[in-house]
Amino acid sequence: MSADVSDLSRAIEEFARNRSETTLARAAYEVFGGEDDEEATSRSAMESLKELKDQGIEDPDIDLFLGVDANDLASVQKAVDAGANVNVTMEELLSRYKDAKPPRPESKPG
Repeated sequence: MSADVSDLSRAIEEFARNRSETTLARAAYEVFGGEDDEEATSRSAMESLKELKDQGIEDPDIDLFLGVDANDLASVQKAVDAGANVNVTMEELLSRYKDAKPPRPESKPG
């Protein structure tokens, strides 16, 4: 791996591969509470959807993902009834709102 350090992208890929393919590394990672790349990506994506919802964006596709994540069948059904696309991917959904601006902090009277 030291030969790959000059190429950071390649080094990161090598680290991820070693972590997933080495039994000892994988076991240690699980014991100490690490999450794999897929879990981290999914968690980050769900946080992004929650932020969009908090910004007041009403989209049944967001509601569908949040309902599935919460294992809330009633919310899933409500999202589908509202027109959620059950075939939309997380990537498509996040791309739809990539330029959404976060809410401005409320100014407090001085």
